[in-house]
Amino acid sequence: MNILIREAKIKDFEKMNLLFEELDKYHRINLPHIFKKAKVIGRSLEHIENMCRDENSEIFVAESEGQLLGLAEVIKKKNTPYPLKIDREWIVLDTIIVKKEYRGMGIGNMLFDTILDWTKEKGINRIEVNVYEFNESAILFYEGLGFENFSRIMYLEI
Repeated sequence: MNILIREAKIKDFEKMNLLFEELDKYHRINLPHIFKKAKVIGRSLEHIENMCRDENSEIFVAESEGQLLGLAEVIKKKNTPYPLKIDREWIVLDTIIVKKEYRGMGIGNMLFDTILDWTKEKGINRIEVNVYEFNESAILFYEGLGFENFSRIMYLEI
C-alpha cells in the first residue's frame, strides 16, 4: 500500500469528518458524562478552513488511493507572559487518528514524523499532547514515541 502524508486541503472536508466522527464516537462511548453527539458530524468547515490557512496550525492527512486513512491536527502555542514563567512556544498535537482497520501499519508514525518536521521548521523544540486515561492505546503510542508525563489534571465530583 502506497501512503502519502500531506497537508489537508479544504476539499478533504467530508473525508476528514468521517475520521473525526470515529474519534468523537470513541470519546462519547468512553466519557459519556463529558462528550455528547454534536448536531454537525465532525468539525465545521470554518474550523477546517482556519486550521488549513493559519500559519500556526496544520492538519496533515494520510492518503492512499484517494482514501484518507488518518489525520493529525497541530497548533503552535505561546504562553501568556507571567512573571514566574519563562516565555516559551510549543506545539500541541491536538488530534491524531488512524482508521481502526489501518492501525498497526505505521501510519501514526508517518503522521508523527511529519509533525516532527513541521515542528522543527517552526524552530520549536517541544510537542505536547493531552490524552484521556481511558485511551490506553494512545498512551502506549505516545510513550513509544518518547513522550513523558508533564502534568496531571485531577478532579473531584461533588
